[in-house]
Amino acid sequence: MRINKRKILKGFRIAVLFVYILFVLWATIFSRAKGSHGKIMLIPMSAWGVTQEYHRHFIANLFMLLPVGFLLPGISTKLNSWKKIVALCALFALCLETAQLITGTGDFQIDDLWSNTFSALVGYWLRRLLIKGEK
Repeated sequence: MRINKRKILKGFRIAVLFVYILFVLWATIFSRAKGSHGKIMLIPMSAWGVTQEYHRHFIANLFMLLPVGFLLPGISTKLNSWKKIVALCALFALCLETAQLITGTGDFQIDDLWSNTFSALVGYWLRRLLIKGEK
């Protein structure tokens, strides 16, 4: 029996991505008290400077989907385009923000959408740089 290292590595990436997405869901929705938030903030940078908590959330959002942007291209060759990573992660971020608004576990912030999407793009480019360095 021959061990296929690529399939094992792909399975490992899928498992890591799944666990990370569960962590993101826990951190953004399930760990928060329901009804504690629920504002819609559509003006860019409107939350910045409001409180230290908003500062921390903004900075965390700049890194939140970086692992997703890094891992997705390694799972499928169909996801080996920055445009697809941006579209998929922007949709995921939109779903997170909408879920937070509906459940009252967070505010719907336009800043979160663009910073999450940007972090996924950084993850994608970081992967491209690392893989280019390996060749």
